[in-house]
Amino acid sequence: MISTTVIPQMCTVVEGSAFDAYSDKHVRRMIDLVEEAEPASSLGNVKLQMLLNSAASVFQTAIADTETLLI
Repeated sequence: MISTTVIPQMCTVVEGSAFDAYSDKHVRRMIDLVEEAEPASSLGNVKLQMLLNSAASVFQTAIADTETLLI
């Protein structure tokens, strides 16, 4: 249930600017969230990888935006 309904919704929320890559609080909560979702899904689960990719894409966007400001 978690891997089929909850994780895809979390991906949408994370990508929809609810996650701030510069916030220490948000990063710690994301780590906690992934650690909680991991036992509910198998290690190589595609849905869990989607959640990790969503968080990584927010980091990549933040880095690209910072590079744009510096150049």
